[in-house]
Amino acid sequence: MIKFLFYSFIFMFPFENLLQIVGSKLTLFPILGFVIFYCIIIAYMAKGELTINIKFEDKIALLFFFYIVVITFIRGNIFNEFTVLRTYFLLVCFFILVKSYVRSEKDFNIVGWIIIISLSFSDLFVLLNSVGILNLDITKVYSQGVLRYGGFLADPNSFALYNIIGLIYCYFYTQKYKKSSLKTVFVSLMFFVIFISFVLTVSLEGLIVLFTIFVLVFFQDLLLVRRQQSSTIIFLFFVIVFSIVFSSNKFKQRLVSKYMQIKYEPFVYWGSTRGACWYASFELIKSNPLLGVGEETLPKAILDFYPLSTSYIEKKDTHNMYLYIWGGEGIVGLIIYLIFFIGGIFKLKRVSKLTYLKIEIERKCIYYSIITFLLFGFFLSCHRKKYLWLFLALSYSFDRLFQKSGNKIKKRS
Repeated sequence: MIKFLFYSFIFMFPFENLLQIVGSKLTLFPILGFVIFYCIIIAYMAKGELTINIKFEDKIALLFFFYIVVITFIRGNIFNEFTVLRTYFLLVCFFILVKSYVRSEKDFNIVGWIIIISLSFSDLFVLLNSVGILNLDITKVYSQGVLRYGGFLADPNSFALYNIIGLIYCYFYTQKYKKSSLKTVFVSLMFFVIFISFVLTVSLEGLIVLFTIFVLVFFQDLLLVRRQQSSTIIFLFFVIVFSIVFSSNKFKQRLVSKYMQIKYEPFVYWGSTRGACWYASFELIKSNPLLGVGEETLPKAILDFYPLSTSYIEKKDTHNMYLYIWGGEGIVGLIIYLIFFIGGIFKLKRVSKLTYLKIEIERKCIYYSIITFLLFGFFLSCHRKKYLWLFLALSYSFDRLFQKSGNKIKKRS
């Protein structure tokens, strides 16, 4: 029962905006979800089934949290930043506890299946809603006259980010179950469900990140090992899709208008609205590069440097994870976060020099998922996404599993 609740908590990640459906009476639902999760962990500890060993990466995560607490006190805006402090506290605890909990090959496999099924399940709601079968209050945004779906998340780009993770898992799991035709067919169907939902996001940034991941997989994976038919079909499918999209005039026009078109406003040049956000972010950082202004304060503070009229805007995002952390928590906060973030990637790369046949697929899924967040961070403030902290925890837990299973590891030939 306790394991079921734990996996159910992870299953709910793609449904962050479930409140849009169940109503405003459950405004404490996200907080209650974390409370339930920690009650589960405490129950395990009471039974002696879970032990927490504070490692180096745990100290880095705790250092990041306590650093934010200290500079928040120094800035004197502790009450304004309370929501941010609470969120980071829960995420750091989540990181430490998941890393201690996911210990075996079976745990990694189950988490992978939960990610595929939960993302597919949420995407099915979006698809049924898009054709009129359901009438749910799912996030919809009109951008330049184009309808974009955001699923149960806050915006289409976040939805695209999660769908890319689902595509990564589906692709590699078709390799994992090549001897089981039923599982391969199921995962392939889920792949196309997730891909259709990804298309409905109409996310230019998502397409760029997906193409980059595709290239990385091609050079680091596909060229090294011969793949079975299902993976080859998916690979050829991507080749055709990218060829059609990148050759279209609409893609070129949107790319230019969003990032490359230079417009003029009094005293400043900027490239469309996204360029204006980055310009304002850099100006804000220049005004306070060491301590930042606080992540909760930043969306409003950035308006003072925004080069367009802000009479109708209450707050603005940086649309960049690194600028958001730097502007909110200062340069030291950004450095600590990057050490913590990139450390998980290096752990997985170190393990990649070895072959562990049973969960090599899971290693690749976690590795490319973290890379997806690393890339999407240039377009989206995604540093507080629970999926990111889950993958970071899994990366460090994966490394520890290898250290304890030396007799099962074979060198690559």
